Amino acid sequence: MTSPKREGGPERDEMIIIALDLDGVLHRSLATEWMGERKENKFFYFLPKFESVIRDYPCTRILITSSWRELRALGVLAAFFSEDIRPKILGVTPIHNTGNRIGLRQREVRDWLKEHGLADVCWVSPDDDSRNYLPDAPLIFCEDGFGAAEEKTLRLFLDLQIERVG
Repeated sequence: MTSPKREGGPERDEMIIIALDLDGVLHRSLATEWMGERKENKFFYFLPKFESVIRDYPCTRILITSSWRELRALGVLAAFFSEDIRPKILGVTPIHNTGNRIGLRQREVRDWLKEHGLADVCWVSPDDDSRNYLPDAPLIFCEDGFGAAEEKTLRLFLDLQIERVG
């Protein structure tokens, strides 16, 4: 089994995976094009802010955890991202529909990492539903999208991990 390291990408011990939810992170949970004229209610309103962080940290890779993966192929999901960000998308987590819902996404992330030989790689998950993770998870809770506070938290997390690997 080969590592999903990309051409010119970070070495395995330098890689940091962003296990990314879409609803509630890249746009508000109830975002629809018809929710009025407020621009922050549009789909993928917070995507440019998120992508700016990814661009600033070449060691990052994206793993999609969103329920959107249940109805859309990886190529369709990747098309929402800017062209320069798409190569950083590693895939989607497996779908587990059984067992306790508490910590479900965390289990899916860990299973994906294990399946790809990356169980010891650092990861963090911006998500708007804390029930998807256990209390020990590296979660960035996004209460109302990926705003300034979430951006700052992710940047701090990435800086600390990079310093740790040093």
